[in-house]
Amino acid sequence: MQLRDGRWLRIEERRTSGGGTVGVRTDITDLKQRTLELATARDLAESANQRKSDYVHHLSHELRTPLTAVLGFAEILRDQLMGPPDNPRYREAAGQIVTAGDYMLELINNLLDLARIEAGRMELYEEPCNLSLLVDATAAMMAERAARGSVSLNWDVPPELPCLFGDPSLIRQMLTNLIGNAVKFTPAGGRIAVEAALESDGGLTLSVRDTGRGMATDKIPLALAAFCQAHDRMTVPEHGSGLGLPLTCALMSLHGGRLSIDSAPGEGTCVRLLFPAARVGVDEAA
Repeated sequence: MQLRDGRWLRIEERRTSGGGTVGVRTDITDLKQRTLELATARDLAESANQRKSDYVHHLSHELRTPLTAVLGFAEILRDQLMGPPDNPRYREAAGQIVTAGDYMLELINNLLDLARIEAGRMELYEEPCNLSLLVDATAAMMAERAARGSVSLNWDVPPELPCLFGDPSLIRQMLTNLIGNAVKFTPAGGRIAVEAALESDGGLTLSVRDTGRGMATDKIPLALAAFCQAHDRMTVPEHGSGLGLPLTCALMSLHGGRLSIDSAPGEGTCVRLLFPAARVGVDEAA
């Protein structure tokens, strides 16, 4: 039985040879606590095993799909199924192979990065970063992809912003992930804006805002879970592995910052990278 103060007692009664009764009360609070801890640990282990199974299932699917495309188009080229080698459709098939190969390479790189982060082996190669130049280079690289989807991509990062102390390659990777997601979920004619600003607490926010499909608040945790998709794949012409946002979130944690998402169905999405004040205006490591 449990007492009002939270303690647990085990009460036992025994008959004596003389016909009497002996009652024994034992405080088993510690035993109950250990049992609860073991049950919690068991549930966590079972949940981890389930996540691992789901992880492997999704990974096999994400790799099998582009690999099937690679093999299929390679067979077309090998067997010249579309006629003489000078047929321009062979060039299209080769392009599909490159696209599928690039996707698999990106997926594997993201998986390796996540594994390094989870194992505590991801190192930051930090230096002062000119955020204006970094955004210019990254956004210009992604502009062609946005144009292919008839989406306008604009960026406005004041050159007078103080430098940001961090790993420039990882900051570029995070921004690429966010712009890529915005392009993916923004229909033709939509807009994407990349902005940066100082916050009142001295921190710095880098944001990517789009006029795309948006998502309900209860879908945001799904967007931040590896291999999960917050959008219905049947309504999205181009889908990814579901690793971009989880990886970006993990990389922000390594920088001592955080990622936030504001979104609503039909109203677009704004993803913000919030860097702490300790990383703003720092010319060299402390």
